[in-house]
Amino acid sequence: MTGSDGDWRELVNLPNLLTASRFVMIGVFLWLFFAGMYYHALVMFALAGATDLLDGYFARKRGQITWLGKLLDPIADKLMVCAALAALAIRGWSPWWLLIVAAVKEALMMIGGLILLRRKVVIQSVPIGKAATVLFMLAIAATFFHERTHPIDFALQCLACAAAIAALARYAVLAWRVLKEG
Repeated sequence: MTGSDGDWRELVNLPNLLTASRFVMIGVFLWLFFAGMYYHALVMFALAGATDLLDGYFARKRGQITWLGKLLDPIADKLMVCAALAALAIRGWSPWWLLIVAAVKEALMMIGGLILLRRKVVIQSVPIGKAATVLFMLAIAATFFHERTHPIDFALQCLACAAAIAALARYAVLAWRVLKEG
């Protein structure tokens, strides 16, 4: 398998392995959570968040940014956040609207990304998008300490939703500009 970055061996690097490990961590997180091992699940969630930071750091530092990493990293982020929000909502620890906002935003982003990709256009992440992911992760982690919606959790959830909507709007504006310019 070859990509625009060259030989397939270039794709097997530390950043991409860290990203791939996050997919496994999603399954482990869900298993721990629904087995009632909530603090173990929280640790797994935190580890997944750490791999998100580390994969980007190592990719930039080592010059190992690949098309595969650009594709898998945001998918892993979206799946981790949505899986955690779904688990919390199922347990009644978090409102369903939070999952719905996150899932709709991510679905629209993926559909838009696929449309742009067909036109050979990739829009890089923007700071508000990264902020939304961080705020969702903080809101999720905070909920573990309360096992229900607490005022602090609610404030973080609202901030995460606002950032997600702002990110979606920003990406839509960028996509429109790129498509309009040809």
